Amino acid sequence: MTMITRLLYLFLTIGCLTSLHAGNNPDEDRTLSFKYGIVGRTAENPDSLFEVASGSLLHSGDFLRINFKMESKAHFYVILNSSNGEYFLYHSSSNLKESGNPETISTSLDWLKLDDNIGTEKIYLISSDHPLDMLTGLFVEYDEVKKKLKKKLADKISTELRALTQEKEGKPLVLQARLSKPENIGGTFRGEDKTDIALFLFNKCTGDSVAFDVIRVTHK
Repeated sequence: MTMITRLLYLFLTIGCLTSLHAGNNPDEDRTLSFKYGIVGRTAENPDSLFEVASGSLLHSGDFLRINFKMESKAHFYVILNSSNGEYFLYHSSSNLKESGNPETISTSLDWLKLDDNIGTEKIYLISSDHPLDMLTGLFVEYDEVKKKLKKKLADKISTELRALTQEKEGKPLVLQARLSKPENIGGTFRGEDKTDIALFLFNKCTGDSVAFDVIRVTHK
């Protein structure tokens, strides 16, 4: 083997090893994830808590609570699309007040009570590595315009959400998975060996620059 051949062989070997090393360690900075759980309680039996997921049935007067754990570097949004078609930016990351510099931030929002408008309630949970200025700008307009103009802006919000969450696609590039074991972000105990699920997380969503889930609840 000549000196040139040996050098070429060494160069290719090092290149292959470098590629394999890079392949086994993807750029984790691009990966974004969050965990969440939605808990419900009925008006008749407020002490009995249960998990709320897509397809769950709730009735007027029932309550639900949204818990989540987000990365501190992310921007998080909770958007409600009520059964009568109205939109609400229920929570955004700008509401959070951080202390220090934690890697994750756990939050439990206030209990929401279902009104008398029956139908399908949509809950959008979105985590993004950049501020969603277009979306939040539409909500500012939506909250300020008169009622007769809200329908037009609601259509724009709907379009923006479909583009953002890729709802038009059959299989968006976001992984939505069930946690192998529920995670408690600070619940208390009721009695012996009985955990209060009010602050539980049940699911995890992972994406590149955006991670999301859309939960559809049947309201009767």
